[in-house]
Amino acid sequence: MRIHRLLIAAAFIVLALASAHAQIGIYGEYTGSVNNFEYTNGSRLPAQSGGTFGVFRDNNATHIASIGLDARGSFLHGSNSTSVDGGLAGFRFALHPHVLPIMPYAQLMAGITHTSAVNTITTNFQTAVIAGADYTLLPHLDWRVVELNWSHDYGANPWSPFSFSSGIVIRLR
Repeated sequence: MRIHRLLIAAAFIVLALASAHAQIGIYGEYTGSVNNFEYTNGSRLPAQSGGTFGVFRDNNATHIASIGLDARGSFLHGSNSTSVDGGLAGFRFALHPHVLPIMPYAQLMAGITHTSAVNTITTNFQTAVIAGADYTLLPHLDWRVVELNWSHDYGANPWSPFSFSSGIVIRLR
């Protein structure tokens, strides 16, 4: 009986997302990341930087708020030929206060990350909590002023990188 209620609730959410007015956007960001990963010999993974690219779809739930989906890929590299590349997808919640040209948002995401460092290559499950704000420059062009990303990598040696990004968002409709 309880599973039926969950299925009905999930179907309602999917129908609401499909029927609501949608806005699609693509973005590119420059990302810097620091982490707490420590090798067995005591050395630490160096800081990373590089590009993050993605696409989102927001469905206007109310006049000032929207819910949607986001998918992204990050390609971060550091010294000593280290790299952290990954893909995440998840849910997005955004506010659209029409009196201000700024749009804060929050995201809950999950995906895969691939880390390559000195004699170590791993591919693991990763989750992320992301918060940021976009500033409207032109009707379909935003500056992603700031995006903060707290993630957790669930590998044999779990670690939690923190990243900071800024970039450009193009809203297609």
